Amino acid sequence: MATSLNVLIVEDRPADAELMVYELERAGFDPAWKRVDTMEDYLAELEKRPDVILADHTLPTFNAPKALEILLGRGLDIPFIVVTGSISEEVAVESIKMGAADYILKGHMTRLGEAVVRSLREKRLREEKQRAEDALRKRYRELQTLQEISQIILTSPDRRAVLDRILEKAISIGSFDIGVIRLFDRRTGVVTPAAAWGYQDPENVGRHNQRADGVTGGILASRAATLKAPHIEEDVQGSKAFNAWKRENVQSAIVIPVRADEDVLGVFQLGSRSQRVFDPEEVHLLQTITDQMGIAIQKSRLNEETEQNLERIRALHEIDLAITSTLELDTILKVLLEKIEIFLPIAAASTVRLLNRETQELESLACRGLDDPEWKAQRRKLLDGRSKDIVETKAPLSVRDIGTDPRTHNQGFFRKYGLISYIGVPLIVKDEVLGILGLYTVREHEFTPGEIEFLNTLAGQAAIAIHNAQLFEQSRNQADDLQKANKVKDEFLSVMSHELRTPLSVVMGYTGMVREKMLGDINPQQEEALQKVLSRAAEQLHMINSIMQTTQIESHAVLSERHLVNLSDFLAHLKSDYELTRDKHHLALDWDYPSEPVPFVTDGGKLRQIILNLVDNAVKFTDQGGVTVRLGVGSSAPASAKAAGKTGSRGGAPIWVELKVADTGIGIPAEKIPRIFEKFYQVDSSETRLYGGVGLGLYIVQKFTQILGGTVDVESEPGKGSTFTVRLPLEN
Repeated sequence: MATSLNVLIVEDRPADAELMVYELERAGFDPAWKRVDTMEDYLAELEKRPDVILADHTLPTFNAPKALEILLGRGLDIPFIVVTGSISEEVAVESIKMGAADYILKGHMTRLGEAVVRSLREKRLREEKQRAEDALRKRYRELQTLQEISQIILTSPDRRAVLDRILEKAISIGSFDIGVIRLFDRRTGVVTPAAAWGYQDPENVGRHNQRADGVTGGILASRAATLKAPHIEEDVQGSKAFNAWKRENVQSAIVIPVRADEDVLGVFQLGSRSQRVFDPEEVHLLQTITDQMGIAIQKSRLNEETEQNLERIRALHEIDLAITSTLELDTILKVLLEKIEIFLPIAAASTVRLLNRETQELESLACRGLDDPEWKAQRRKLLDGRSKDIVETKAPLSVRDIGTDPRTHNQGFFRKYGLISYIGVPLIVKDEVLGILGLYTVREHEFTPGEIEFLNTLAGQAAIAIHNAQLFEQSRNQADDLQKANKVKDEFLSVMSHELRTPLSVVMGYTGMVREKMLGDINPQQEEALQKVLSRAAEQLHMINSIMQTTQIESHAVLSERHLVNLSDFLAHLKSDYELTRDKHHLALDWDYPSEPVPFVTDGGKLRQIILNLVDNAVKFTDQGGVTVRLGVGSSAPASAKAAGKTGSRGGAPIWVELKVADTGIGIPAEKIPRIFEKFYQVDSSETRLYGGVGLGLYIVQKFTQILGGTVDVESEPGKGSTFTVRLPLEN
């Protein structure tokens, strides 16, 4: 099938023109042609935009170079082929340089069809290349615009400035006449213009401020929260919406939802005052710009929320520092109400009432912005009305106008101070309501979720501080009671111990005289009985002395009276005294100490008590074998003393006195060892235990050893015995 072709032939010879047409038909074309030989006719036909121009190089009044110059001057891309009877090579090359697609000699006319095909193909390639370059430049401009918008979003913290710049860019790239960005406020239900451009009447911008309720608001405002895709209106004047833009003589418009994920933030409107058609690529670009706008708005809102949260955190931190700096309840409440006034200036008055769990009454404790005596006099103590609702629900309660709230008592009091709105927040600790924090405003106010959350958090902090103050007060009262009880106990123990020790000492004295036959002869049975009396009396006296010493330790009345002691003589006397009163003579009691003098500056009385307590303990819990008391001098400090920073020294070398009391008794279970130095602790605390005592001996050993600057350690194995080691620095 022949290809249609509109051909303009610039030729003064009709026969040559027909020959050209013939060659075109032979090449498969169906030419519709026109021959001209003057400039006027050429210009007229050129307006019809032929597909190809075939021009003789030289005409009587016109020529091919002039025709080519006119064609190029008009910026037309039409294949131009020079057809001539004779032409020099230089002229042919010059024609090609000027822009001719080819040149054909009339003697070789058979090449014409091939030349036309090639010229048309080259033209199509040029057109495709031009379209690709135009699309690339357009895409580059779009990407450049998007990059500029992204940079604006990243660098500008001011939301209004960002929206103004985005609107300006969108209007510029789309050649629009007017535009507006309207944002949706879910809290108020209002769609508000945030940025506008191109309005002839500024009052029309304000007309975009509408409620999105479908009743009092505009049609577009009503659709703002549900619009999913761009809405194109090519006839604004004939539409039911766009009332403000009808006044602006807008003819065509596009409305694009501004979204962040699934959250609708508002709408982006762009319009033209002339009719226009929106192509899909243009709509896609505007949608991309709008998506970036959504990111910018979301970023701005997140920044605002972050700043608000930081401000609230700073406020809560300051309030927390203030209310936790004291444990006095009155001071805490005073500081709390002062800080609320600073960080929540809408509060004209604030109150704190605490719940008395025993009486179920609210006790008015603190207020600010009100006359304290008057407020306390008029407040109802009964838990009813709003207070009851808050305590029972454990949730904040806000009232927009307390004057119209039927739960309000003493309306005259609130009218006197001009109080209108109220919020009560429960003070909760461990799911228990301690009381209510109340705030009042002098203007009608709807407390926002952010304000309620802030007050709820603040109330939680305040509740903890109040609870701590109450616990502190209870602890202080309990401490006073315990101190009084301890004082009575100590006095009682001191008096009783003294009163018991005096007659017991007399009993032991006279019993000893009888046993020593100072009052007459006695038989062996009597002597044995008297020995048992002395042993038991000695145990009783030892327990009484232990109680008195413990009382002195607890009251910090124990002093260290140091003097020079010869440890060899000291242990010799101690051994002699101990032998007089001990029973269990079947046990071996071995005293191992140096015979040469060992001078030692210490408190002899306390050292004596340490040794006696350890020996008594060893003898008591040993039925077979024996007890060994060994004294030695070491040259290095024990690990426990090093940890405490204690090192005895003589001439620079550490010197320690080491006293060991070892037995072959019942031993101590490993899990009991950490507690054996506790006051009144018994390894066997059952009522059927075999061994007596009050559990103070080892307690006194440890305390006296610490007073003397030493340490006491124990090694024990059940069934094999125990070894207690007391180490004291030689020079104190």
